[in-house]
Amino acid sequence: MTAARLRLVVAACVLGLSATRPAWGAPEDPKPVPPAAPAAPAAPGPVFKSADMGVTIEGPSGWRLVESKGAPAAWSTMATFTDAASGSTAVLTVRRASAVTLTKLRAEVTASYADDRSFTVNAISDLPSSGRRALPGILVDAQQLRAADASAGGAPAPAGPPPSVAWRVHAAYLLGGEWEYLLYVQTKATLWSRFEPTVDRMIDGVTTKVGATARGPQGEGAFRDDTAGFTCRFPTGFSVRLPERTLHLVEFAPASGGPLIGVFRYDSEGDLDHEIKMLVDYYTGTEVGGEATSGRIEVAGKEAALVTAKGRIGGRDQVFYVAVVKRGNDTFRLRVADDAAKEASAKAVFDTFVKSFTLTSAGG
Repeated sequence: MTAARLRLVVAACVLGLSATRPAWGAPEDPKPVPPAAPAAPAAPGPVFKSADMGVTIEGPSGWRLVESKGAPAAWSTMATFTDAASGSTAVLTVRRASAVTLTKLRAEVTASYADDRSFTVNAISDLPSSGRRALPGILVDAQQLRAADASAGGAPAPAGPPPSVAWRVHAAYLLGGEWEYLLYVQTKATLWSRFEPTVDRMIDGVTTKVGATARGPQGEGAFRDDTAGFTCRFPTGFSVRLPERTLHLVEFAPASGGPLIGVFRYDSEGDLDHEIKMLVDYYTGTEVGGEATSGRIEVAGKEAALVTAKGRIGGRDQVFYVAVVKRGNDTFRLRVADDAAKEASAKAVFDTFVKSFTLTSAGG
């Protein structure tokens, strides 16, 4: 090969190598990738709503809802939400008020699960009211062993005892005045971590509305609540308001400025001294910063606690007269509040109201 021809071959090789980027060279800048479209929001789940029982509950997205008919006297199923893919279910059952208080409800629930040996109870805890769900209640966290589903396709069952599957259960028992509710949610234990947020949302999402038929005035100036078990009389010309709060049963208010009368009911194991301390600590504490005195009076033929307080609440200087009477752990708080300058008239309204207050056996 001549020298000239050799130079041509070498030049061609050099040009070829320069046109090919070696593997160890710096990579080219990647082409810009357009941002991914935002994920579509999950579709709302099916909603069960009963005007008769004043309850609304939304099931998880994608679950199927089956409604039942009829007003129950004992526990009766009103709505069932199911997830076909996992076999998970959420069942809402309702009954007319039976336990009434948290103490009785807790005892009933504890005994029920103790009698069923298929359950292992992790915890039975109080379920306090939440921002959306005003009803208090009891939450049962349990696990249940159940026989596995039959083999598909007609295959013969394996020899020996049938296999068992562990199911995780959250059962929320809620006190709702005239009605009591049970939301029973179950899913396979192996799927619990996936479904737990959904279960929590369902329980916190139970909403209720107290209808005027549940509690209403019976005659001029008279009020009766057969569910809570009390009667009372209120001043002529006062209106009756039914707050949508479980502990605040009823409020009586004048057409214009004047004393507000309220009846509250809650479950408490404390004695009258305990109730007095709670009230005095509240009115004299940092939240109100007022003053309070205490004593004893008689309400509904029973010894009752009395607290008289003054403080600034809601931008107003007010006076408060509060009586607490107990029927076991079933506790009633009767309160009259008015402007501090109207102390004498507020005391007169309070004295008349507590004398009219009577406990009945219905709520016992």
